[in-house]
Amino acid sequence: MLFPNNQELAYIRILIILPICIGVFFMFFKPNYEEIKQFTAKKVNKESNPEFVSKKNINNRFSSQLLINAMTQKEMTVQLGIHSSQAFLIVNERKKRFFSNWEDFKERLPSLAPRVNEFKQLGAKIGGL
Repeated sequence: MLFPNNQELAYIRILIILPICIGVFFMFFKPNYEEIKQFTAKKVNKESNPEFVSKKNINNRFSSQLLINAMTQKEMTVQLGIHSSQAFLIVNERKKRFFSNWEDFKERLPSLAPRVNEFKQLGAKIGGL
């Protein structure tokens, strides 16, 4: 059959009009994607998902590897829970010379001094100290 009958024509119209209606709806009623992300994030079971690592678990999983003088920038962001810019500061300061102790760390990086106790609780060490 070359020409569609009335029922097929109705289906074709629906297939053409439906995406247009959806597009117009989203054009005028933009959903707040941040709210949607927050809503869906609450439903995630954090314990069963390996990407979610709580700070309590970090100490158990990485305690032998938390050496400030040996960690990479990415390891610091993941294992210590600091921002990449803060890890970048640590790595750049460490390039000048290794940290000798926590006091040296606080002196050379005063912006991170308040977090030293948190790093210690996570099991981080300066070198072998």
